Amino acid sequence: MPDPNNVKSRIPPADMQSELVLAMLSNSSLGYLSGYLQSLPIYIDDLQRDFGLDTYERMMRDPAIISAVGSIATAVLSEGIRILSPINSPSVTSENPDQQAKYERGQEICDFVNRTMEDLQQPLDEVLSEMLGCLSYGHSVAEQTYEPRNGQLILTSLKVKPRQAYAFVVDNYMNLLGFTAAKASTGGILSGMLAMVSPEQIIGREKFFVLSNSPVCGDPRGSSVLRAAYNCWWLKQQSWPNQLKFLAQFGTPSLFYILPEGANEAEVVDANGNVVMEAGVPLTINAEDAGLAKLLAFQSGSAACLQHGSEIGKIEVAGDGEAYIKAIDLYDRQMVRAILMTTRATMEAQFGSKADSGHAQDVVGRITQLLRRKVETAFTRQVIMPLVKYNFGDEVVNEFCPRLALSHVNAEDVVAYGNMISNLKQSEYLDVSQYPEIDASLGLPQRDMQAQMEREAAAAELQRDNAQMLSGAFPTAGGD
Repeated sequence: MPDPNNVKSRIPPADMQSELVLAMLSNSSLGYLSGYLQSLPIYIDDLQRDFGLDTYERMMRDPAIISAVGSIATAVLSEGIRILSPINSPSVTSENPDQQAKYERGQEICDFVNRTMEDLQQPLDEVLSEMLGCLSYGHSVAEQTYEPRNGQLILTSLKVKPRQAYAFVVDNYMNLLGFTAAKASTGGILSGMLAMVSPEQIIGREKFFVLSNSPVCGDPRGSSVLRAAYNCWWLKQQSWPNQLKFLAQFGTPSLFYILPEGANEAEVVDANGNVVMEAGVPLTINAEDAGLAKLLAFQSGSAACLQHGSEIGKIEVAGDGEAYIKAIDLYDRQMVRAILMTTRATMEAQFGSKADSGHAQDVVGRITQLLRRKVETAFTRQVIMPLVKYNFGDEVVNEFCPRLALSHVNAEDVVAYGNMISNLKQSEYLDVSQYPEIDASLGLPQRDMQAQMEREAAAAELQRDNAQMLSGAFPTAGGD
């Protein structure tokens, strides 16, 4: 029986950790796939499978949807992008050569990563903005390109790849091994069947920066925030033609023509005003058709000549198609709610209070913070850590590897957060080593930490001198 006090004894053996997957494969028709590498279908869910890979692209053309998704992406990157060292600056009150050496080493590596990111072919903020397309399309994949330069291996570009160009390659445990070109595999990718892939067709996972939105059951393709909004979007598309039909038919009043009493047949004339003859006899039409022709001519022009006693009236429809307007507004609100969990973030409310608005901002703020952490973690692990490992060795990655930092404070909380920092500073609770993280949280420009440390040291020395002067000016009891 496993020893409850022994942690290692509670970890199942390797052959037991995969028991569930092996049982599922052996009991299904896919049992013959065990031991093979498979490429997953390009589509991520039932909508793309049934209605095409461009379904979510078409949905992103809707103003309500693109404003909701765009507001999240903008909030994630609006405070700027920073690369921070994990090594805290040494204390200004006591000398610590080892800590100082570590700090300088961390800053050296951090400066190298910063220079690399600044020299990318496409600016890093544009790359991350494009990668946030994973919200709509389930995932985004960027290829990392390196080149040797001055004895170092430099990351030169991060290029986001078209979703139709690649397929995820996994093993039979759904572990992501890499990618393959969609055309290089069998038709299973598009048909929905798992496709067999040979090792030479795989481009390794480490070659790519992958950002997936809310994977389900470990599926690396992720899921789209637009899936819950699809039904309302489809209904909205059906409503637009009816709204247009209403405007075309009732937006302009229709005309009617009242014939004069005793109206007779009228002669038919050509475009030049000449009477049309047929077998030497003037061609005539009944009074109703003649009146209709005059009415149509008047509606297309600006003047008409009518018989005495004739009358032209108009037919107007009460209302402005309010039913269609309300329906489209309802669909917009439901789509925004599906994406942001609230409608007040990007749409005006018919009825609501200031508290409702504050709650909506809080909800969107939490979504933004969660997505920021996902981006920070993924970029640090998949891009920064390999870059540091290639150039400085495996032994420095765990201790000195910098990390991506995005602001963690919502705009509406900046004032309160700043007041808290000011109070902590006055109470001498804060240390200089905490300043970089505070600056990143507030979205402030990165300060010169060396100059800051020198100022802190000078202030500490001045405080000691003042204390000595005061102690000399007021001798203790019993002194001369």
